[in-house]
Amino acid sequence: MDPITAIAEFWWIGASAAGAGTIGWFGLRFQRAKGSRRLGLQAARHELREARDVVTASRVEVRVARAELARAQADRAADRVPASEVSLARQRLQQAQREVRAAHAEIRLRRIQVSAARATIPRAKSTPDALPLGRLMAAHTAIDTRWLEYETDPAKRIAFPAMSDVRQPSTAAYLAARAEAGRLRPPTATTRMTPAEFAQYRAAVENLGKLFERAEREAWRAAGAGSGPSRQDDPHWVDLAQSVAQTVIARGTEAIARVAESNARNRERGSGRSDAAGGAEGAASPSPDPAGAEPHETRAPQQPRTPVWPVPSRGARREAE
Repeated sequence: MDPITAIAEFWWIGASAAGAGTIGWFGLRFQRAKGSRRLGLQAARHELREARDVVTASRVEVRVARAELARAQADRAADRVPASEVSLARQRLQQAQREVRAAHAEIRLRRIQVSAARATIPRAKSTPDALPLGRLMAAHTAIDTRWLEYETDPAKRIAFPAMSDVRQPSTAAYLAARAEAGRLRPPTATTRMTPAEFAQYRAAVENLGKLFERAEREAWRAAGAGSGPSRQDDPHWVDLAQSVAQTVIARGTEAIARVAESNARNRERGSGRSDAAGGAEGAASPSPDPAGAEPHETRAPQQPRTPVWPVPSRGARREAE
């Protein structure tokens, strides 16, 4: 067939392929945008499924613990095991039942989170910052900003040294959680994440916030400034931090002055004692006796001393010359 004839006959194939590709591209973009908007809902549903799996496993544990208790009671009736085995089996059953109740409570919480996530789905034309991932990253940044204030503000650093002391258990726990949240943080708010990854990152940020609050309360309590700030946007926060810092600086200055004064007094006492000891040694030491000198020792002849006063006149000096 002539190429021109073939193009004339089958031109519609290329147009159809281009149209299908365009439609597919727009559809994929729409699905990605929809997935980004519903990422919080999908993560909540993922956590709800995990909670249901935990309930199923807990129920199995209860059945196993109940069977072990029945066997222990039968063995005890046959006098093959001591009574302590029955007590241990009963304790395991009670623990399994408590775990089932806790798992059911977790399911109720996850259902509430699913409803809340469904109600807060952003609009179709929302900016990346208004999407669930963008809001979560903003919350993460806010926590880091609050902690960096204790590192960069001299007044807060002096007033609350526990926030930078890794020897404090609460501060060490916060720094470990901060490293974990930083590892899970995506590069941008438009990064594609699976519901499981988003749920893990969200749990890390929530844990980071709780540990920061605890570390802050411990630092404020150690500084004697209360149990922590009630509101971060309250101007009293800055005033109180500066007041505590000034108090710490004043106490440090007073302590340094007391130490310097004590050192000066010790030096004066030491110099007085050394002078008294030197005078006592001079009075106790006898003058050298010429008669008691050794036979082989010879004394140098003493030169006559010229009187210093009165001062001789020039005429007397000339006659002497």
